Amino acid sequence: MKKSLFFAALFLMVLSLAGCGKKDKELAEYKTKVETFYDTVFTSSQNINAIDMTDKDKAETEMLAELDTINAAFQEFAEVTAPKEFSNVDESADAAAEAMAEANSLYHDFFAKEEYDETLALNAKAKYSEAITYVNEMGTMLSEQK
Repeated sequence: MKKSLFFAALFLMVLSLAGCGKKDKELAEYKTKVETFYDTVFTSSQNINAIDMTDKDKAETEMLAELDTINAAFQEFAEVTAPKEFSNVDESADAAAEAMAEANSLYHDFFAKEEYDETLALNAKAKYSEAITYVNEMGTMLSEQK
């Protein structure tokens, strides 16, 4: 459910930017950056879902690599300055990047441990969910600016 909300929000972001009708260069560049963010996160999420879990070590390596890719996309998008029409998105993008960085770090810590640590797993999942919540907020903000 949350994953579908995440992708729906990202899709709305891209559609809302495309529907603005402005030919402004800044807006076109921002639209491209939103699409790149969406494509990267979507592809990595699909890759995570396709990981063969029968080989634990390989699955762990692949999952962490995809989480690193997602984290990098969040960090990169947080550095983007939104056009004036969408300036309210910047704060959420920064918060999303911070939460995703923490989630990524927690997932790395979780997989580095020899024994299962439920608290660490729950904290990583919570931070990941927080990052996705911010992305959903960004999607709402962008769609309201149509």
